[in-house]
Amino acid sequence: MLTAEFKELEDKLEVWVKEKGYRLPDSTIKQSAARIGTSSLKLHQYFSAQGTDFRAWRTALRIQDAMEMMKQAPEIIYFKYINFLLFFYVFKLILLNFELISLLGPIQL
Repeated sequence: MLTAEFKELEDKLEVWVKEKGYRLPDSTIKQSAARIGTSSLKLHQYFSAQGTDFRAWRTALRIQDAMEMMKQAPEIIYFKYINFLLFFYVFKLILLNFELISLLGPIQL
């Protein structure tokens, strides 16, 4: 059961996701927390209670977004473009995370 404090944070996270805030090039959790409207401590507490952490959750959102983009326009969306768009700076990292989240390689979609 969510506490009132966590429910408020969850509502803010839903808005942030709807606005695609995960696409922004936040370099720290503190910057992301400020954009969401909370503290980095609250984010840490919330995601710890969920059994994950903010960075892993944000990475999953970015990969899911990339997968949707690829399904919508596979002939014009290339990995290097998605890599740039979603701020993954190392191409191997996006492939590894993509495979971990989707359980498929990008060619298998």
